[in-house]
Amino acid sequence: MVTTDPELLPPILAPFTPLYALIQTKFSSVHPYSLFSDLSSLQQSLRLSQFPHLTQIEQNFSGLISLSILLVTLALAILRWLFGPRHTKAERAPQVLRCSNLTSFLVPTKSRITGTSILTLHPHWIALDVTTFLKCIICNILELRDPSHLQLLFQNRLYAGKLSVSLLFGIRWRIRIFHWCMMSYADMRQRSIVLPSELYAPDTLHLLPPIISPSLRNTLCLDFIPQSEVESILRNFLHSLPLGTQATIEFTARDPHIPFMSDSFLTCALPFMLRYQQRTSAPLFVSLTRVIDTITDFKMKILSVTNESDEYAQELYTRERDMLIDRALRTRFIQQHGETVWREHRLMVVWEAGLHATGLLNRWVVVFRK
Repeated sequence: MVTTDPELLPPILAPFTPLYALIQTKFSSVHPYSLFSDLSSLQQSLRLSQFPHLTQIEQNFSGLISLSILLVTLALAILRWLFGPRHTKAERAPQVLRCSNLTSFLVPTKSRITGTSILTLHPHWIALDVTTFLKCIICNILELRDPSHLQLLFQNRLYAGKLSVSLLFGIRWRIRIFHWCMMSYADMRQRSIVLPSELYAPDTLHLLPPIISPSLRNTLCLDFIPQSEVESILRNFLHSLPLGTQATIEFTARDPHIPFMSDSFLTCALPFMLRYQQRTSAPLFVSLTRVIDTITDFKMKILSVTNESDEYAQELYTRERDMLIDRALRTRFIQQHGETVWREHRLMVVWEAGLHATGLLNRWVVVFRK
């Protein structure tokens, strides 16, 4: 039988005498839930009065743990450096030689492609560094032999010899894109809800049959609206339509099976983030289901829902060729924005086209009547 008399406790339990007295009184007169706060205060009191040296011991112990983890990590790194696998020049030569097969995908303009500049070689695949890859094209060091090859890259079907080629996003890109998504959502600046000028985005109205969208006033494109305002602007647009009016909503949406911040998500985000002055992050977060639900909330009759990704991709490819071949358009763009921006914009246009062609992005056109 356990004693509850404080005087009968062993000497080693003398510091806990107040605790026994508290338990004896509390359980008989006070609701059990009120005991926890008293126990906490009593524990702190006992700790400070009976064991004033515990805090210092805990701090020292915590410091020892941190130091031990650091030393173990450093030791493992040194062991890996000393005894890890090493490749001789003879072993590396075939890997670098395989990179020459990338000339079927990339064309050097000023210098030869060097395997160490844009590539990280692995046993079964090649990692194409996104930062260096974009920089080489924008700075006119490399060119895409065929813009449609980006589709193979996005689908992990691009090969250099027997090695597959994949995009490599470092931690900086992940932080940068995540920050842009958050800032884009908080962006409350006023933007036009109609399609912008031809220099910045493709005019897709001609992709629709004339009978569907006879007037720009009855067509709303969600791609250029700040993400945080999509819902309110869409509802205002639906509310403003006269009774009996036929209208069209078109927008880009990423495939719903692509997880947030995955490599495919980062690939989809690039063409919108790098053209942040004209584009928003809305295409990454708007969904067809949500748009349909909003339209039906207003008792609209939906006439058709069409996926026009293939047509939209071809329109983007045509736009990029026009920017390259049309001398007047090319000269005007370069005079206004510079040659570097001209190359970057062309790359992002075909990048977006490749995303639509592979199904990572979808172009939806919803026609309805009020």
